[in-house]
Amino acid sequence: MAYHPEKSSLGVKEVPCVFEMLPFDIVHDIFVLSDDPASETKLHGTPIVISQVCKRWREYALIIPALWNALRFHPAGLSNGWQDQLVFLERSQEAPLDIEIKSARRNELLGIPAMKQILQLLLPHVHRWRSLEIHLHIKPMRVLADRLRHTRAAGLERLI
Repeated sequence: MAYHPEKSSLGVKEVPCVFEMLPFDIVHDIFVLSDDPASETKLHGTPIVISQVCKRWREYALIIPALWNALRFHPAGLSNGWQDQLVFLERSQEAPLDIEIKSARRNELLGIPAMKQILQLLLPHVHRWRSLEIHLHIKPMRVLADRLRHTRAAGLERLI
């Protein structure tokens, strides 16, 4: 069967995007496999990039919870009240969460108030925690330890 592209109003042949011909299951796998959970830029990386390519990719990205399951809490997130993390948390739906809580540099510390905010966001989802990576100074770490002392994270596979 021969393919005959149609001409657009500008006289240019329109070739259909091969991507649009792929079944959703294949697109899902491509998107998920292209995501690097170890990427330092994940918060502004793969899911954001994919969702900004075109309307179709955005539609797909928004319904793939596994793209949105990495939550990084760094001092920079304080400036917008953890809004990026809230978006990721919402879009991750019920996917297992990979969480990183980290003070970036000595002069950018996550203090006790920030730790309390983070825990307020995360504790309702403790059943979804798959990994938790913590790099904090002693005072915020105490707040974290005190709050988690009587908390059960049954799905937690990795703690660093």
